[in-house]
Amino acid sequence: SSSAMRGKVFCYLEVVMHLAFLLFMLVSSLLAEHFPRVWILVGVGIILMLVGLFGFFKIKEPKAA
Repeated sequence: SSSAMRGKVFCYLEVVMHLAFLLFMLVSSLLAEHFPRVWILVGVGIILMLVGLFGFFKIKEPKAA
């Protein structure tokens, strides 16, 4: 049914999000051994800003007919 499929989709979405979080924490802990923590946060902020700007300028809303 549609409800059962929706539950499976959200379950897999949660698994992927948690795995990505764990991977990011591993990478950031390895980087923290070599770089000051403030520069890691600045780097992540810049990456997020660039992704947001890319989405803002590249993703166009569909025009109404």
